[in-house]
Amino acid sequence: MELIAPTQLQTYSAQLEKDLGQLTLYKVATGSLQGLPIFNILESFMRLIAKKDDLEASKNLLVAEFASESDFEKGAAKFEFQLLNRGEGWLINCLVITATTTNNSESQILTLGEKTSYASLVEENKKKLELERLL
Repeated sequence: MELIAPTQLQTYSAQLEKDLGQLTLYKVATGSLQGLPIFNILESFMRLIAKKDDLEASKNLLVAEFASESDFEKGAAKFEFQLLNRGEGWLINCLVITATTTNNSESQILTLGEKTSYASLVEENKKKLELERLL
């Protein structure tokens, strides 16, 4: 919500509703979850095979990616979410909405945020931890 003004989101939502019409079918979301916290039962094993810096940098980090598709009266839309949890709750990191109407073969795409990878987030955390140690 910090990336887009509420009026812009309302305008886009109203335009999608006008272009697509009413929702007729919501398909099940599919996705994945990455992060060491989901492997808590393997924590002692992970200490044996992973580097200490990697474990520390990924300790509370979770990344979830989900996509869902929906059919509407006048077209279809795909919703892609990337969620992050750094131990303080879930935040939307990236949202991509791709809408295609039956009248127009060209898709409308709204992208909020920037998708990232789990590996790059771990590296970012390593750098932060290293800087904190130096200070």
